Amino acid sequence: MMKKSLRVGVDEFTVVCRSPSPVYAADWYIVAGEIIDEFLQKSKIEVLFGKVVPAESAKLAGYTHRWTIENVPWYFAIGAHEHHQEMGICVRFSAEAWAWYQKKYREQFNSPMNVAIFIQMIQSGNYIARISRIDLTADYFNYGRKFTPDTLYNHLIKKQVIVVDHNDREAKRRKSHRGEEGIVETVYIGSKKENSKSLCRIYDKKLEQIEKSGFRLDEALTCDNWTRFEVSYRGDYAHQVGEELLAIKSEMELSQFIAAKITDKYRFLNVSIEDYTEYTNDLLDIAKNSSFSFLRSENPKNNTLAESISHLMKGSGLYSTLYKVGSIWGEDAETELLGFLYHTYRENYVPEAYTDRNLDAWLRANYNSLKQQKLSDSFFTHGTGTSKGDGDHAEN
Repeated sequence: MMKKSLRVGVDEFTVVCRSPSPVYAADWYIVAGEIIDEFLQKSKIEVLFGKVVPAESAKLAGYTHRWTIENVPWYFAIGAHEHHQEMGICVRFSAEAWAWYQKKYREQFNSPMNVAIFIQMIQSGNYIARISRIDLTADYFNYGRKFTPDTLYNHLIKKQVIVVDHNDREAKRRKSHRGEEGIVETVYIGSKKENSKSLCRIYDKKLEQIEKSGFRLDEALTCDNWTRFEVSYRGDYAHQVGEELLAIKSEMELSQFIAAKITDKYRFLNVSIEDYTEYTNDLLDIAKNSSFSFLRSENPKNNTLAESISHLMKGSGLYSTLYKVGSIWGEDAETELLGFLYHTYRENYVPEAYTDRNLDAWLRANYNSLKQQKLSDSFFTHGTGTSKGDGDHAEN
């Protein structure tokens, strides 16, 4: 069994930048533009990824004007409302966008990047920048099959384990789950409503990354199991986190801070022994006693092509068709069929591919990041065994 380890980090987050004092309604759009320009200059986003442009498709609820980065496969958005200056300028990083930002920043400037450095870097006298949402994570690698969302949910339902805060008070939190075939894959502690100030989500990160060919797929393929605790703070809780980040000076302090913020509200107590569970104690050790950083190192990879190749192997029916042909006419017939497919692809598909807008959009979004990788990086073999029928729904 692989050695267990625990890493903490930040997933997605949202920053809102507001004018320090009210401005005339007629001047707001000009001021909004100035705030955005200064934020982009301080964050160096355009230096790292290219031009930020208007985008109708970059969804950001409630904002009338939206901008995003051109030609990237992940979600990043800036929003402004033309009439409601109290909404400020909203900047939202998805988890993947934040991972890529940290990676590119390190490569470009040969300097570390984390959420504390970022929040300190974007501060300005011309606007007030506050975090309105932040997702803090604890990644438990190789803790064994006894520590899964399914077993944890059963312990919670049977009251063998209870959730308490830093004062050991059991809060009345809603517990829900999601899964298939009777196996709990995700546990929610708290309300999933948008106005909820906090929510803890516990899920099988290894399974998620493999099913989605996620940007942390390599990690998923090289561990036995991976359970994630993801705590989302919004509103006043998120504001407090942001203010405290301004005082953090090192990665060790940041890892301690993240562990402390998760365990402020979510500690799991084993009722029978009146002590915290192993996974809570390990997180508390980081918060109280760590002598080095437990921050996860972000090294994202674009796995969108790998997902397409995986579909060819597992879900398209290609393999089952090759097997049928080989069973009837022999191995040379399999090669003949592949040659025929390639010939028709070159003759019939390629000449008109340039007119496919969806294909063009995919290439523009993924070209730069995939070009930095090798084609073989998309040839992962974990889980490529075919299911019955290999995508065929009828046998003839």
